[in-house]
Amino acid sequence: MDCSSTDRVDASFVPCADVIAQILVTTDGQLRYVYSDAVDLTALGPPTIRRASHVEPTANGKWIADLTPVKGPMLGPFALRSEALAAEHRWLEHNWLPRSNC
Repeated sequence: MDCSSTDRVDASFVPCADVIAQILVTTDGQLRYVYSDAVDLTALGPPTIRRASHVEPTANGKWIADLTPVKGPMLGPFALRSEALAAEHRWLEHNWLPRSNC
C-alpha cells in the first residue's frame, strides 16, 4: 500500500509498521496527537500547540509524569527520566488518543 496516496483509506488496513503517529480529529475539527518532529501538520494551517503533560524531577532525584493538564493522573515516581517519558507516552496513547489495532 502506498501510504502517500490521497485516496481515502480505512486505517484498520494500514500496516502497523507504517504508522508514524496517531492523530485524533475531534468533532469540532481540532487535531490531537503526541508531538513528533516526524509529523509536520503546518500544511493544515498554523498550529496551536498545548502541553498535555510534564515530566519533572522530584526533590529526591526521581521522575514523575504529570498528566493533569489533560485530566490524567500523576505517574511515578520513576528512577529514570526515560521511564517517566515512556509511561507518559503510553498513557497518552491509551487514554487521550484513539486506540489502534497495533
